[in-house]
Amino acid sequence: LLVNTVHDSVVLDVHKDVLKEAVLVIKETLEDVPTTMEQLFGVHFVPLVKVDIKAGLNWGELKEIE
Repeated sequence: LLVNTVHDSVVLDVHKDVLKEAVLVIKETLEDVPTTMEQLFGVHFVPLVKVDIKAGLNWGELKEIE
C-alpha cells in the first residue's frame, strides 16, 4: 500500500509476511523506470536509477535491506 512520498523516497506499508517478496518486486520495478519510460513514452532516461530499501516499524527503526 502506497502511504506517501517524501522528497525522493516512497513510503509503502508492506505486511512482514510478504516483505522479502515485495522488496524484490519493488526494487526491480523502480530500477526499471528508465526502460519503461523509453518503451512507453519514447523518453531516453540517461541516469541509472539505484534503489535503496529500508524497513522498520517507524522512521527511527529503519534498517537497510540488501
